[in-house]
Amino acid sequence: MKILQKTKQFLAKNQGAIALGTVLILFGGEAAAYPVPTSPTSFLYSAYDVIINKLSKGAVGFSVAAAMTIGALVAAIKNQFSVAAVMVVATFIGANLETTITSLGITTLLM
Repeated sequence: MKILQKTKQFLAKNQGAIALGTVLILFGGEAAAYPVPTSPTSFLYSAYDVIINKLSKGAVGFSVAAAMTIGALVAAIKNQFSVAAVMVVATFIGANLETTITSLGITTLLM
């Protein structure tokens, strides 16, 4: 009974956000994925190369992933599971940054 009451309160408080989310889902744009710039003659290839290949796949990316994993463990120990979950998801996204960027179509500016 208590769970049903809390659910009704949640739905009553968040009607606008639920409606907006529904509209965005129903009328969302076309999904597109673009190839990663592979040739040095592509526009901003060097910036992409430094950010993705050198930083995120190198020591900097490893250090950030390790720090976020430790932060997630500390948050979980403090019973802040929502913070810990966000940090774990962000760590996985950072570990697969090239795939994430390509699948979201962010490389259109780099082509």
